[in-house]
Amino acid sequence: MMRSTCVVGRGVTGAAKGLWWSMCGRGRLVSAIALALSSVACFIACAGCGRSQAPDPHGHAGLVLGEVAKAYAGHLRAGGYKPPADEAEFKTILAKAGDGALKRSGVRSVDDMLVSPRDSQPFVIAYGKAARRLLDEGVVAYEQTGVSGRRLVGFALGYVQELDQQAFDQLLSDGSP
Repeated sequence: MMRSTCVVGRGVTGAAKGLWWSMCGRGRLVSAIALALSSVACFIACAGCGRSQAPDPHGHAGLVLGEVAKAYAGHLRAGGYKPPADEAEFKTILAKAGDGALKRSGVRSVDDMLVSPRDSQPFVIAYGKAARRLLDEGVVAYEQTGVSGRRLVGFALGYVQELDQQAFDQLLSDGSP
């Protein structure tokens, strides 16, 4: 059986010297340091200097509807919880959200933000007095048709959820605009 011996460097004394070197031998020490440094480097690289965004589980349409829902929610908070009167007013609200909202949603214009990339139809968005029925359920917008019997729904809290037809009907059982 081979036994490893270590030469103790200056500055390490007493019990620490015995414990450290008896646990680590020279080869293990080098490996432990390399592992620690690579772990730190990996953590720094993964953390980055800014926020990275996780991909949307609902794809591109989820990103678009998410930005629509966030802009709508921001308008509600800023405007005393009064919904936009019509599409023209909401387009102004989306334009105020700026290029950041367009970039995050991956579209080129405000008009593109109002159309679902999944079913290629305009989102149904809650406007004016008729919006109260949807807002009572927390809904601000949804896909007209969706895909494969499932629709994306944007909520007043700024998030998006995909619902099957039964869950969608149950959510909007009190009516829709």
